Amino acid sequence: MEGFENIPLPKLPGTEFYNPLDLARPRPQVFKVVNGIAGNYGEYSLPPNLRPTSAPVRRKPLADRTAPNKKVTQPGWLVYDGQVLRYFGWFKEIITERREEKWRVRKCVLYYYLEDDTIHISEPKVDNSGIPQGVFLRRMKVSKEDGGYLKFPDLLVGESVSIYKREFHIISCDDFTRKFLAEKGITLADDVEAPGDPYTMMKQKERDHFFAKQRKPDEASLTFFSRGTLSKKMLENDRKVLRFYCVWEEDAIYGNEKRQSIIHYYLSDDTIEVLEVNDRNSGRDSFPLLLRRMKLTKGEAMVPSDFFRDPKEEKYINFTDLKIGATIPVYGKDLLMYDCDEFTRDFYVNKLGLPEESLAKIDVFPKKEVVRVQPKLMKHAFSIGSDEEALQAQKSLVLKPLKKDMKKFVMNDGKLLRYVAKLVNTEKFPLKSRYDAEREFVITYYLVDDTILIFEPPQRNSGIVGGKFLERQKVKSPDNKLYVKQDLTVGSNIIVYCRAFQIVSADEYTLSFQEEHKFAECDYDLITSRLRGFIQGEKLDELKTLLIQEDGEGVGSVSSATLVDLVGKIGGSLSPQEAITICRRLNNSVDSVDTAAFLDSVSS
Repeated sequence: MEGFENIPLPKLPGTEFYNPLDLARPRPQVFKVVNGIAGNYGEYSLPPNLRPTSAPVRRKPLADRTAPNKKVTQPGWLVYDGQVLRYFGWFKEIITERREEKWRVRKCVLYYYLEDDTIHISEPKVDNSGIPQGVFLRRMKVSKEDGGYLKFPDLLVGESVSIYKREFHIISCDDFTRKFLAEKGITLADDVEAPGDPYTMMKQKERDHFFAKQRKPDEASLTFFSRGTLSKKMLENDRKVLRFYCVWEEDAIYGNEKRQSIIHYYLSDDTIEVLEVNDRNSGRDSFPLLLRRMKLTKGEAMVPSDFFRDPKEEKYINFTDLKIGATIPVYGKDLLMYDCDEFTRDFYVNKLGLPEESLAKIDVFPKKEVVRVQPKLMKHAFSIGSDEEALQAQKSLVLKPLKKDMKKFVMNDGKLLRYVAKLVNTEKFPLKSRYDAEREFVITYYLVDDTILIFEPPQRNSGIVGGKFLERQKVKSPDNKLYVKQDLTVGSNIIVYCRAFQIVSADEYTLSFQEEHKFAECDYDLITSRLRGFIQGEKLDELKTLLIQEDGEGVGSVSSATLVDLVGKIGGSLSPQEAITICRRLNNSVDSVDTAAFLDSVSS
């Protein structure tokens, strides 16, 4: 039937066709890692010939569609990360404000960052230059006059490069730069020296000519400290300072007190300054100077010497008067020099030829035995919280939270030791009622913070309401010591607020934990070695006889309580916890022990 091909199907139940591609428009992930390189590889788009009604096409991963012979290149920021080329150069600066000089040479260092082709120029600081030096050009991309940006092939030794209307002459580079450019096929010229400007060279010649005219000191001359030589001395010893550490005694309220100070001797002009050293929390006002920089007068020379000393300067202290062990009078204070720094020690040894033994440190502060005083807890009636919190409140007016042992918290979080205990009658802590002996309690010990919780299970028709007997807290013994996990063993007694509890049993996890961590009464090897030293000869025969008598039915085992009694009868000692440890090791039980295995363990 012609003409009926394009007639749509009627929208009747069962005649509709659902194409999932009409509604599914997923956005694929475009940020991927291909061959170890992360990047944006474009958004996936359907081919134009793919109709929405056609079947979906499964595309291969991008890594599989990459040509096998195609070379994978990594981005520059990844290849050249942290690699910098360094060049040394200079540029000429025109001077118009001075008649003494027309131009000046300024040296600089040029850094080229390979990762992003940026350039940074810095100028090394020169003393007394009067020029604000440092960063000359911050890190940035530098444009060339003919367009584009400056690249490393444009930077060659022996050539100049124009950067913002200044001609920078490159004279050298470091070894890494030469090696890198050689790998790129660029050969650099040899390093050259930077030229000197006329004004600097003229000043250097005047200085050399001035020093050449000065008379040299001889044996019959005392003109070494003339004006010209003093100028030379100032230039040669500028910023050279001798440092000595001193101590002096002061009469304090509670006796003599040793106070520290530092002597600085300036070799350029023979001046001295004294700095006061105050300890932290000493209660004294911190004055920066005990004596300002000046020439210090003296009486008689402490070290007789005629080492180039001018008679006019004889009344002032010279560096020859300073040595370890000497005392310097500073306006009523006698400063004892007991040590010096390395520069001072090298100066006296190399320049003056003094032996190193004469510059050894003197121990002026005898070592005192450090006694650590345990802070006392002054807990008042209004104190809130535990003893640790009350002690923390005594240290500062501003309350600070207690520091937790994070290692202990991580290792022991959620770990509990559980015991079954009963109230017992003791001389100091008797029972309040005869019914208390029938009560049972569950003691829970929290390993994370060493706290104890006591709970009483309810018993029907007992007349006692069960429940929480003691809130979770740290518990102290009558000796004012905290109970720790080693104190809680089967058979031991603990005193909790004038109540005596005796532990009668423990759960499986608690016993395994005690044996794993080698508690004193849970170490099987330690227990058997102690019993071997006691049970020998006649006592061993006596123990065998008692075990046979107790095992009347010939079962070959006795209970742990019986084992404790039998060892006590022959004069030994065995705690209930030790008996349980032996039973668990030999018979894998807490109630009985194999008599033959026990005898073998204590007799071998």
